[in-house]
Amino acid sequence: MIDAKEYLESIRKAELRLQMRRQQLQTLKDRLGCITPAMDQELVSHTRNVSAMADSIALILDMEKEIDQETKAFILVKNRALSLMNLIAPEYSAILIERFFEAKTFPEIGKILFVTERQAQRRLKDAVAAYQRVLNESEAE
Repeated sequence: MIDAKEYLESIRKAELRLQMRRQQLQTLKDRLGCITPAMDQELVSHTRNVSAMADSIALILDMEKEIDQETKAFILVKNRALSLMNLIAPEYSAILIERFFEAKTFPEIGKILFVTERQAQRRLKDAVAAYQRVLNESEAE
């Protein structure tokens, strides 16, 4: 049995990992512009940057493939989570999305819902319980 809160938190963490990987990829691409190939035709084995550009390009291509695969898997998981949210009350779905997908704090959620921070926490607890029931039912099928 999957814990609903952990399941939703894992989706947010996966999204953060993807963002971090995309930033790493962009950094590699930026660095690639700083690498210059040797101007002479002779490649000297003791030169440090003989294959730096080729290695960087290969690393970028590999990383892009990995990110694409991770993104496809992430989208499937997130779509499943959102489709299960369609089975609970809209006010519960809204608070779950704000907390777990938008990473809003309880004071921010309280302002959005026009409730106190404590009421936002209580509503989230109720929303997680409702989502847990739907998640359990989907696993049983």
